[in-house]
Amino acid sequence: MTDNKVRNNDHEGNLSGVILTFLLSLAIFFWRVIVFAEPTITGDALYYSFPLRTYAWKVLKNGTLPLWTNAIMGGYPLLAMSSLALGYPLTWGYAFLPGHWAEQIYVAAPFLLTPTFTYLYVREIGRSRYAALLAALGFGYSGFSLATVNGYLTNGVMWLPLLLL
Repeated sequence: MTDNKVRNNDHEGNLSGVILTFLLSLAIFFWRVIVFAEPTITGDALYYSFPLRTYAWKVLKNGTLPLWTNAIMGGYPLLAMSSLALGYPLTWGYAFLPGHWAEQIYVAAPFLLTPTFTYLYVREIGRSRYAALLAALGFGYSGFSLATVNGYLTNGVMWLPLLLL
């Protein structure tokens, strides 16, 4: 067997354990959400994005494009607001979940997906499982990620390792 086949077989057999490690890390990081049912959304995400996104998805569910709302000052272009991310797959949970759950998933998903994508990338460039795990946890739970728990930056950074992969 070549080194590449050994690495791929080794990678495939342990990915479930790695993802379990990331889920455990996610549970540790969001323990207050799990134990006390505290929301993770705060600041702009709570007072700006969440209500507008909830309204926009309500309009979409009713079969209309949320082009404009008269409910904010003299009117507001909902569909044109990139911060609402109506075309972003991680906000599509609003289509079938209550708004508060969809927003929680939008905020929490990068803390599972960033380490997973980083792990896969580091394994792809030929590093060991332990190096990949350390890189994944280091990047996924870095100070940058933890300081910006609002969904915007963490969702943007999440795609970098996948793009490199």
